[in-house]
Formats: sequence, structure tokens, C-alpha cells
Amino acid sequence: MVWRDYVCNNNKCHFEERAGNFFDALKNVHADSMPRCKECGGSMSLRLQFPFRLGIGRTKCTVLDVFLPTKRPKWNAVVFHPFLVVLKRGRTTAYWLPYWHVDGGKKKYGQWAPFIDEPVFKEILAQARQKGYLRP
Repeated sequence: MVWRDYVCNNNKCHFEERAGNFFDALKNVHADSMPRCKECGGSMSLRLQFPFRLGIGRTKCTVLDVFLPTKRPKWNAVVFHPFLVVLKRGRTTAYWLPYWHVDGGKKKYGQWAPFIDEPVFKEILAQARQKGYLRP
């Protein structure tokens, strides 16, 4: 389970609180409608902690931006909600691709979202472009 907290951007405040519904927290970043700090009124960021396995351990990241398609893909009654989340992980930028399926109003979180550091992400995108894919 990915931990998610809103944290105050004011270095003197240090206020943080649980972000609640994950889907809505990511949509808040996308819509530029983040909550304000309850202590100082300052801006907040969304911080995520990934529980990676294989000896990597918990990895803290700050969400820089979130992207969603303007039109959600639909298969029969199921609506697919793919996200592209841009993260700051220490000094590195990374990309995370979580998704939800909404079936009859019920949200189902996709558990196997890739998390890719920027150099690797850029390299595989460059390979695809070199073969003619992902052209604007």
C-alpha cells in the first residue's frame, strides 16, 4: 500500500496529514486544487511512500505533477483511469503510472503500476521514437 500525506511547503510549519482517498488526492494535484495547510494557511504538496520489496524498502517521493487523459477509455461498463505521475525522489525525477478501473461507480485500484526513474524512462521512450512511435 502506498502511503500518502499532504505536507506543508512552509519549512517552518512541518504540518502534515493523511491524504485520504488516493484517487481523489491525485486528481487534486492534476486539477491544481490542493488543500491549504490547516496550521499556517500555506500551500501543501502530496508526498508518497512506496513499500518496495527486494530489499529496497520504503521510498519517499513528492508529487510534482499529475496527468490524465481528457477522455477516459471505456470498455463496456468499465471506465479506465490511467494516471502519469511525475515524482521527485531525492535528486532524481521518476515517473509512476497508477490506474483505476471504475465499474458501476466502484473504484478498483490497479496494483501493478510501473515506477521508472527518469533516465530509464527517457531511454525507452527514445527507443520507441527511433522506431517511429510516440511522434507528435
